[in-house]
Amino acid sequence: MTSYNVNTFLNDHRLSFKAKGVLFYILAQPDGYRPSVDDLAQRSSDGANAVRAAIAELRLAGYAVVETQFSGNGQMRGQALRVACDPRYAQRPENQRFAAKHAAKSRKNSK
Repeated sequence: MTSYNVNTFLNDHRLSFKAKGVLFYILAQPDGYRPSVDDLAQRSSDGANAVRAAIAELRLAGYAVVETQFSGNGQMRGQALRVACDPRYAQRPENQRFAAKHAAKSRKNSK
């Protein structure tokens, strides 16, 4: 594992232990590891829904971002999950849109 200051996210009270565990697991993988919901779900007793919930939590707190990747001719190639040991992605436009959608969905469900 690369030397990270894990205290930042381990002491972040906004994150559940599930989200902290997923983040720690991803950070502990070798360089080049490309996390996916299916892969993470297969490596634990949690199912895909639990992994998606943890990733959503990490995105809302700024520790993860899902980046859309495009080919040279502008066609979408796929998406990549990026994580960090600090909340550096909080202000990324992708996460701002995600947070707005999440808040709207929460408001709708609370009615």
